[in-house]
Amino acid sequence: MSLEPMDDGTSFPNKVNGPSRHLSLVDHALVHLYGVACLYRWKDVGDYASLVYERGGSVEEVQGCARHLVVFCGYGPCLAAMTALKKAKAIPHDTPGKVGGDPGNAFGIVYQGVEGAVRDKVYDADPVLESWIQSHLYGDVYSSPGLTMLQKQYLTIMGLVKSHMMEQIYGHAFAALRFGATEDALKEVVDIAAFLMTQSSSSEETDIFRKAKRTIDMAVIKYKRGSSTQNADPPALVVDQSSIRIPMRNS
Repeated sequence: MSLEPMDDGTSFPNKVNGPSRHLSLVDHALVHLYGVACLYRWKDVGDYASLVYERGGSVEEVQGCARHLVVFCGYGPCLAAMTALKKAKAIPHDTPGKVGGDPGNAFGIVYQGVEGAVRDKVYDADPVLESWIQSHLYGDVYSSPGLTMLQKQYLTIMGLVKSHMMEQIYGHAFAALRFGATEDALKEVVDIAAFLMTQSSSSEETDIFRKAKRTIDMAVIKYKRGSSTQNADPPALVVDQSSIRIPMRNS
């Protein structure tokens, strides 16, 4: 995959959805990296990781992005992405993550005000799954350092678009707005998903991408209706700092 020059003097792979318009340069690259990994394009992840670094991103963000694949793709694809990144020498050293200890409070931060309703809905689908999501997905993966909560929302929305999960896009778009996202930035994430999934930079969009943007519109309307109470800073992520570590290799 060749690199082409951008107006700001950096470069970008020729299969990137153009220069960033509303996302930061680093977030724009991270969403692409997460997107190609969600699509199992292992040969491309090294180039997109290089783009993250070129735009000022960190190894913590690159490895955090790959670890976040557990949320939507599972352990197998996460392992494949991490292996491909290390083969490309895109992760020069490992970074700490949350391992064990009490679960972090990321679930409550993302679903502030509706935690009970979300838990009940997942419990009705599968009580065991509800416990796993609470204790591991949000308690460990989502509560790990490396990415901001807003960055995690961008990646999550990328994964949700790929998975055609409109209802969940609504909730995570709403959370992203509380974390400081703009409507345009959220829709740019959808544009990147559309570009990567269709491999076309044209303005044509399939029904799924139109639905995703309409879902974001609904989240924006709800957010603006409660803007007087939504402007407060979201709660801080609380994590047992003794659980932030690189585990020792098992003998």
